[in-house]
Amino acid sequence: MPGWGREVQRWYITYGWDDSWPADFEGRVEVTDVAIESQRPADGVTGDVIFLEKEYANDDETSDDFWWYYEGLNYGGATLRVTYTDPFGVAQSYTFDVIVDSDVYELDAWVEDGSFNALPGATKQLGAWGIHKRQDQPDTQEGLTYQWSIVDGQEFATIEGQGEDATLSLKPYEGDDPFWQEHVQVQVTLFDGGTEVARYDDLHVTVAALYGEIWPRVLDRLNVGESVTITPELRSYAIEHLDTGGYITLPTKDGKIRLAFLQQNKDFILHTLYPNKYQSPTDLLFSVGRNAKVNTRLKAEALLGGQKMRYRTLTRVQVEQLDEDMQGQELFAVFDKKTDGAITTGQYNIAFKEDDTEKIEQALRKPKKRR
Repeated sequence: MPGWGREVQRWYITYGWDDSWPADFEGRVEVTDVAIESQRPADGVTGDVIFLEKEYANDDETSDDFWWYYEGLNYGGATLRVTYTDPFGVAQSYTFDVIVDSDVYELDAWVEDGSFNALPGATKQLGAWGIHKRQDQPDTQEGLTYQWSIVDGQEFATIEGQGEDATLSLKPYEGDDPFWQEHVQVQVTLFDGGTEVARYDDLHVTVAALYGEIWPRVLDRLNVGESVTITPELRSYAIEHLDTGGYITLPTKDGKIRLAFLQQNKDFILHTLYPNKYQSPTDLLFSVGRNAKVNTRLKAEALLGGQKMRYRTLTRVQVEQLDEDMQGQELFAVFDKKTDGAITTGQYNIAFKEDDTEKIEQALRKPKKRR
């Protein structure tokens, strides 16, 4: 509505995975510019639809703490272009539209326990809240109804809506892959008198055979002056059949046996199976087991310390040299960079905490030793 304002922050966190990152990763996105690309006043309206300005903390234009603020002025539409640098240092941009009107519906949705992960066979309680706002009139929820649906991953879950609430039921997993993982996307649609007025589809749940999370996920509201002591913990979850004396055996189609085991049993099992190879520093440095464990620890430490994860692409020689310079400190995780999910490129992605950036960069700038 006219007079309403929104902000575009300088920093955002992006989350994703691909064949080059066997473990999920979080990356930092830096917004470098926001500009008005076009404005489209409504019929009979003169003047700009919105205004946009760059704001600085404490009005200090030399500060690196800044953001962009836009506010509705008149009825109509406008398009803004955001330019940013992605986690890998590549410049990108995208556009989004802003509509300024006198009649606005807002809709939000969430997972009640704050966790967007679930085991097969589990249920998740979902909630939504819609509101109808009108210029110079009281807000109202009268006549609003909700419709819940699954728009992606219908084969892995069902949903039952009860007004603002819904129960998402994940289907059991009948396979034998302990690293199985799938995605379910939920949508809630808001209706006013039978007419669709808003839609929220940014509700994603990952169903997996095993996963880990930092808890607590949500906190109760506090009154002014109240305090609460929080003890964060890393919790792991796995389907029951994984915990069978430390490992399970999975026969493959070619007659071989595949082992699956919990993280806490990794060292014992790998040392038993490969006593020489597993103890090799070079083999250990590039092993999937070692790097999955280090990556999980680094992400947990970064989260607890309010930091971000950073990423670089290196050659194998650079990775080995960096590890040697770290003198036994496990400050980074390594992942083989592949194309098409199979072809090795000879390069590796490394992941490390933000506060170790200078130490990593200094080590990489050092003159390389002759091998």
